[in-house]
Amino acid sequence: MAAASTDGAVASGGVVKAEDLLPSAFGDGARVDSSGKADDLSYDLGSLTAVDSHQVDAAKMQKKQENYLHKLTTGNVQLIVKRVFELPMEVTAQAPVVSEAPSNSAFAVFD
Repeated sequence: MAAASTDGAVASGGVVKAEDLLPSAFGDGARVDSSGKADDLSYDLGSLTAVDSHQVDAAKMQKKQENYLHKLTTGNVQLIVKRVFELPMEVTAQAPVVSEAPSNSAFAVFD
């Protein structure tokens, strides 16, 4: 049975594309995650690293430290996972794999 999108259209190969179901999540313009956080992190997807260079809000940190850090971390994890799933993949017999993960030389590598 072929998969159908919400409007009844079937994508090529019987597979529904995520961008067909949620076009606003894949649109052009500023990148924003589901919580409204702008995607302005620095990434090294080859080592699954994302760096948020924004200062911590000291008042929020003192008031509700665990909630504040949880919200910040959740938003940043959503952004890096979205970036990982945007990488070009090839399907193998075992699973889809990223053929070549990009690396950002701006991050220091320690031996």
